[in-house]
Amino acid sequence: MILNPWVIGMYVSILGVTVLYAYALSISFQIVRGWDIHSMEEKQLALERKTHLTSTIIQYGLWIQVLSILLFYMTLESVAEVIPGAMCATGAIKANPYGFPVLFVKMALALVCAVWFSIHYIDSKLEDYRLTPLKFKGLFVLAPLLLGDLALQFLYFVNLNPNVITSCCGVVFEIEGEGFGSSLASLPPYPMMFLFYLSIPILLSAGYLLSRIRPSIGHYVYSSLGIALFVVSTLSVISFVTPYIYEAPTLHCPFCIMRGEYGYIGYFIYPLLFAASFLSLVPGLVEFLKRKGGQIELVVEGLQNKALKASMILWAVFAIIPSITILLYEVRAKGAHLFA
Repeated sequence: MILNPWVIGMYVSILGVTVLYAYALSISFQIVRGWDIHSMEEKQLALERKTHLTSTIIQYGLWIQVLSILLFYMTLESVAEVIPGAMCATGAIKANPYGFPVLFVKMALALVCAVWFSIHYIDSKLEDYRLTPLKFKGLFVLAPLLLGDLALQFLYFVNLNPNVITSCCGVVFEIEGEGFGSSLASLPPYPMMFLFYLSIPILLSAGYLLSRIRPSIGHYVYSSLGIALFVVSTLSVISFVTPYIYEAPTLHCPFCIMRGEYGYIGYFIYPLLFAASFLSLVPGLVEFLKRKGGQIELVVEGLQNKALKASMILWAVFAIIPSITILLYEVRAKGAHLFA
């Protein structure tokens, strides 16, 4: 087991979220069982007051959970300094079998948290608290993921052994090597580049137009295309974006681009990618709420329109970053191609 300030910070953050969440669940249970918006009894008024406090607590807790992805990366970088063979976060996360599961669970949690934020936003715009029971029922869906994150994170840090040699990013993402990372690194760069630059304008334009013509179907299509774009973009980052950043055709590590020697460019790429992907999902995720009719339909439509426009802007900005990286390399290399 390795203990340093970053590891301790991870424990404190996740335990803090767990405590806040346990309190929120106790209130949620009361709300789900006793909520009656048409009642004027003191019990209902007390529940309505509790919803405001509990929602605030949940928001802070879930934001900490989302930001724990970044905290986890920083912890991996600190751990990599004491693990033999680890040159960056890739080596640290491969130090035992629990590293990548922790990362994937945190990403899944961030997505579910974002869905909760969307429902909470809509509910906060309504005068009749119509989505309040649904919002608090959603906390019970989050509970298993939070417990899974806590358990996996504990197992990862407990099983870190500074005497065991791990693999560096060059081995994990070795071209034509073995393992899942090598399979991603071995994707042909030029076909992936073609797919990336073709898919963003075509898929987003098609989804956006369909959402204008047939909103009930188009929003689901747009969100589905957002998932496809997320997959294509993630593969593209590993396949050809990172080699251009490193200016080396054999280096495909998705973590080192967050380091200072590469201008911390990863701190721009990944937030843009995740924000654009989530906002692409929002129109489809909240479409079913329109069935409730009344004021909620207008609020949902307003959120969908904002998410559509914001996601398209973010996807466009995201596409510009690798374009600039490739262009700068071509200028410095006087027209020479990296993968020639």
